[in-house]
Amino acid sequence: MVNQFCDIDYKNEIAIIAEYNSNDRKRNVGVVRLFIDPSLQTGEFAILVADTFQNSGLGTKFMETLIDIGRERGLKSIYGTVLADNESMLALVKEFGFNIGANSGGEIRIDRQL
Repeated sequence: MVNQFCDIDYKNEIAIIAEYNSNDRKRNVGVVRLFIDPSLQTGEFAILVADTFQNSGLGTKFMETLIDIGRERGLKSIYGTVLADNESMLALVKEFGFNIGANSGGEIRIDRQL
């Protein structure tokens, strides 16, 4: 699993990291990943933003970039899973027109046509 995160196959996976520079020190503050399904029709994504950078617009920028990449790759849709209590993420995906599934064991599947 560590190898999968370190040696990215950019044909099937994309990873973008947000970095914050302060006092000549770099800090990773967010990441978005897209895993393209073998069908090349859809992809699963995940977004993580550090607590101190929540509500800074970083999640919005990640989502815009993710959708653009999905379209460039010719995907028909993207999907993900959100914890039911993650109100910020649920609000973000609603703004981008995602379909919100039912709460299943504290997780909600979301998807969007591209």
